[in-house]
Amino acid sequence: MQPNLASIFIHNFQIFSQKTYRFKKCNDFKCPVCLWANEDPYIYVNSVYVPITTNSSYNSINVLYISSCKLCNEYYIGQSQGANVRLKTHIRAIRYNRTSSDCVCVMKHFNQPKHFILKYFSINIFTTNKDNKFLRLNLETQLMHFFLKLGAILINDNIPSLYYWYTNVNLFLKN
Repeated sequence: MQPNLASIFIHNFQIFSQKTYRFKKCNDFKCPVCLWANEDPYIYVNSVYVPITTNSSYNSINVLYISSCKLCNEYYIGQSQGANVRLKTHIRAIRYNRTSSDCVCVMKHFNQPKHFILKYFSINIFTTNKDNKFLRLNLETQLMHFFLKLGAILINDNIPSLYYWYTNVNLFLKN
């Protein structure tokens, strides 16, 4: 049954509210990751709000992350054991135009004309504490295909076919 004005104002009906999660920046203004971290509790993809599923920080481990270009509305989806090391690798590759890095597709995208890293680069940590690497890889693949279904353009140069190592894996549920 949907609430009406009487149930809200007279009967003290509590409107459903989902807990919001977000990235918590550290207090160091020189932090190499927090400068680009997005603190919103969602990612806006082609008029769909994709919720962040956990609280995170610079020191989060076993993460699924999303880097985005605010100029083109394009996304890079990745996974890593340590957010700080992996995200710093992306940032250094972009800033110093490193082709020897293992994140060349992100570096190439942000070294295009008018793609200023300070203005258009953004980082979201989608989920944390996924200790099993195969689980993270599976969730990464699912998230890529979810973004593709939303009509998003991915910067990733390799998008695996949608396959499942675990049949009970779901992006938006705790595993």
